[in-house]
Amino acid sequence: MLKIAFTTSELEAIDKEVNFTPLQKKIIKDKRDELSNTQICMKHNLSQSSLSRELKKIADKIKKVL
Repeated sequence: MLKIAFTTSELEAIDKEVNFTPLQKKIIKDKRDELSNTQICMKHNLSQSSLSRELKKIADKIKKVL
């Protein structure tokens, strides 16, 4: 599970370095707002596996810039 423990300024700096898709940006915002994976899936009409793949892509992109 991806835990977003960055400050707003840190996320903005990462966002400038990484090309997140619009969906990935929405997922990051939802995780920062502490929505559950189920809530995020329902909000964006995603399956659990699709959300898991997107979370992995987000984590991989963040790891590359850190």
